[in-house]
Amino acid sequence: MAKRTSKSNSPEPISTVQRIENILAYAAAGVIAVSLLSMFIALVSKFLGVNEMPAILAQLPLIGLPFGFILVMSLLAVSITRRSRENREGSQNK
Repeated sequence: MAKRTSKSNSPEPISTVQRIENILAYAAAGVIAVSLLSMFIALVSKFLGVNEMPAILAQLPLIGLPFGFILVMSLLAVSITRRSRENREGSQNK
């Protein structure tokens, strides 16, 4: 007969580093998606001949895409730091 390891099926709590990685990933995806969407809307509106377009549609990608790049690079740095820490702790336990 199989042994029961735990009565509760609750998942393990998310660590702070994993939470930061999730926040950075979703923020980067959101900022980049909004920037690309506004760029696409600006291009299509110019193609369709709209003369009066809100300036924010053209300016948002100029701010959003570099900010999204910074978020992706910070996500990469956090991920590399976490993996190196896990490898260091794993090699010490052997």
